[in-house]
Amino acid sequence: MQRAKVANYMVIAIDDEVAKTMQLLGVPYWRKEPVKTLDKAASNHGISAMKFQLIKEFLLLDYSLLLSDVDILTLQNPFAHLYRDRDVEGLSDGFDAPTAYGAVFNEEIFLPSHGKYLSSEISVRVMDIYDYVNSKTLFRTMRYDRQYEKHVPVMVHVNYHPDKFARMQSVWERYVNNDLHALDNSSSPEKGSALLSKDQPQIPAQQQQEDDSLSTKLAQSFGAIVASPLFYFVAGAVAIKLVASTGESSASILIFAALPVTALTALSKSSIGKSVQLALEAQLPKLSKEAAELRASWGQARTRSANYGEERPLLPGVLGSAGREGHLRGAVAGDVGFDPMGMSADPAAFAKNYEAELLHARWAMLGAVGCLIPEALTLFGGVELGEPVWWKVGASKVSGDLTLNWGGIEGFRIAGKQGIAVIAGCQLALMGGPEYARLVGIDSLQPVGVFLPGDQNYPGGGPFDPLGLSQDPDRFVTQAVSEIKNGRLAMVAMLGYIVQAAVTGKGPVQNLLDFSADPANNNLVSSLQHLPDGFSRVRAALPF
Repeated sequence: MQRAKVANYMVIAIDDEVAKTMQLLGVPYWRKEPVKTLDKAASNHGISAMKFQLIKEFLLLDYSLLLSDVDILTLQNPFAHLYRDRDVEGLSDGFDAPTAYGAVFNEEIFLPSHGKYLSSEISVRVMDIYDYVNSKTLFRTMRYDRQYEKHVPVMVHVNYHPDKFARMQSVWERYVNNDLHALDNSSSPEKGSALLSKDQPQIPAQQQQEDDSLSTKLAQSFGAIVASPLFYFVAGAVAIKLVASTGESSASILIFAALPVTALTALSKSSIGKSVQLALEAQLPKLSKEAAELRASWGQARTRSANYGEERPLLPGVLGSAGREGHLRGAVAGDVGFDPMGMSADPAAFAKNYEAELLHARWAMLGAVGCLIPEALTLFGGVELGEPVWWKVGASKVSGDLTLNWGGIEGFRIAGKQGIAVIAGCQLALMGGPEYARLVGIDSLQPVGVFLPGDQNYPGGGPFDPLGLSQDPDRFVTQAVSEIKNGRLAMVAMLGYIVQAAVTGKGPVQNLLDFSADPANNNLVSSLQHLPDGFSRVRAALPF
């Protein structure tokens, strides 16, 4: 502990001999009688169970507590490597990602309350298994993998092997006395691993380090390229060129539409993909800590902002009642207390509804502008688009041989020359990957070396925040409010486009021009008088 520069530690002595030794060494200690069985002897299970009572006593005194044990070696100050974003942070008995972060260990804390059982209802973080290491991870994986040659764990728990003291000595020699071969002679190799034999050719250490360093740099550079938004623009242009060169056949279009997803999947399974993943995994503790600090700064910025918290602006009267005496407390952007039907009273429903609203708001902002631009290009720029009015495009595609070019640029298309079925298949292939990534969550791009520091709704990182605007917490929380406000306005605008199309049979830009030319006869009231005629015009434009 002293070597790891831990100042705030205490030894719990369960017998007088340990207490006297700590007193002689000048080490803080607490003399505590162990739990004893009916035969008045201290059992291993009794001492193990005693830990939880000790934790309880410290927590009741309002202390945060890091509990260690006699078979744990502390090699770095563990307090410098905590995230402090969950109720409990713990070392796992798991020895790879599925067993450490999956459902093999520590399941009970996630059980819901049932019958007389009350759930602990705590949030948990499993620490990085290569920082907070158990002996199976160390002796089965880390001692054979050269990428961990210079990596020093924070703590090592020798829990899987009965020869604890010998193993602890070898760990001490390896990481404290820098003996690179100290772990080699610890019993026999673990199952699934093999030491290099003396007859095998040995790569010089300096050459191996240079090769590893070069491959890591290449992998990191590749990950940075994939994370860049420019990569996707270039890839789209290349796809358009390749589609044109193949004669725009349906098969080639669907293949190239699926190429981003299949290419990224193939990358994640390839050797360079593994290098990218390993390079990212080596940085994950640092990146995760920085991400936790960034998200914490967002939370602090929300407490400073007038748009969040109990004092935020609310809608008047009953419209904002859910924010005055109800369940909406101003924790998210755009919360004005509106939930008259109580649809988000349940926290899980609230999270789901907020994500859905934000997703629809972003699509509506894209759609509202996308409906205007083609019509404006035709009316003001003379660009020939075939069919510029947004709601007529589908009908024109079904009824005629219409070719759609982006921006009216001939040949600048992927499926614009095809029928509805191919376009739908193309969009399914293009959107299937992003939707699956959204379902998987914030870690979905890590297999290709892309780390996203934000959360599900605001992922951040290179693909979603290329200018790094979220690094300014106060600006970020303000922009989040602006985004949801503009998104809600865009959703209303899209509803307006639909009603205008039904009433007037025209596009929104032409409606605006008609109103500007003769506001007395082209307005809401006059349009509603001709509502049946508008529906008839829309019906006549449809091919079915």
